[in-house]
Amino acid sequence: MDLEQIIKSVLERHYLIKTESIFPMEGGWSALAYRATSMENRKFLIKVYDKSRASTAQLTAKIKDYMPIVCWLNAHTALSGKIVHPLTTEKGEYSYEDEHYIYMVADYIEGNNLLHSGFSKEQILQLADIVAELHAYGEEIPLPTGNIKEDFNIRFSKPLLDLLASDNCLKEDLRERIAPYMGSMLDHLKRLVSLAGQLKDMPLRYVLCHTDIHEGNLLQYATRLSLIDWEGLRLAPPEADLFFLADRPWFHLFYSRYKEKHVDFTIHQALLRFYQEKRILEDIWEFMEQLQSDDMGLKERTASLNYLQKECEHLRHPLR
Repeated sequence: MDLEQIIKSVLERHYLIKTESIFPMEGGWSALAYRATSMENRKFLIKVYDKSRASTAQLTAKIKDYMPIVCWLNAHTALSGKIVHPLTTEKGEYSYEDEHYIYMVADYIEGNNLLHSGFSKEQILQLADIVAELHAYGEEIPLPTGNIKEDFNIRFSKPLLDLLASDNCLKEDLRERIAPYMGSMLDHLKRLVSLAGQLKDMPLRYVLCHTDIHEGNLLQYATRLSLIDWEGLRLAPPEADLFFLADRPWFHLFYSRYKEKHVDFTIHQALLRFYQEKRILEDIWEFMEQLQSDDMGLKERTASLNYLQKECEHLRHPLR
């Protein structure tokens, strides 16, 4: 049975959705994506995580922690209609899992991502409104947030060090790509861990953060902008979202709109630097782990090697 037939069966048996059609879509780095249309002409997005991939366990570990919060945001805040709307199984679960895959289902959001179009002024303002609304909620929401709260532990530190220490065991193409950057990786990681130790003891404001705001996770349909892919939802300082945007030429416009809702907020530069550097090193580790562990075709492997090298190039800008 091919994957589309498996998805059809999963939808019918576990989500009580009878489908008329299922089509593969361009998936993201984390999962395959499919669009299904029901007999009633309702459309759904199905994300399919391959359990054989090294990244899947980490990406799906907190589904039960963050998905109830996404549902709460849909039901109780001005984000309704601007973020993904998840569906539960007939048993009330936020995902379904079989031997090979983990499935998550949501209402399908019409639109195109912004990867090739860039931001208009109106889109910048809409994004600022979405982020400002999300950051209006923190530990006071009526749902547990302890499992998604920022603790400044660099969990990829040891796995990354282990990969770097196993240099002779790395696949040849991976070893060749990272060779010029190994010293920089170690220096940046050491300084990042030190910075995390300083931040851990500071009295900081924690809010709900998406933690992966970029053009690929923003969909535009008609006049509406929607933010998708909420696997990274965390309770964290606002800089966990703002670092994605702070170096954009239009950030001043975004920030002015954001400050209308958060008048007293001021960016903490050490936090901004922490999240910028953490993202670079975390991406490097994830690409290295994928390239070392996953069974990949030549095209996918070449693309991942190129992405890895691009992230490594960022290390040439020292942590200040």
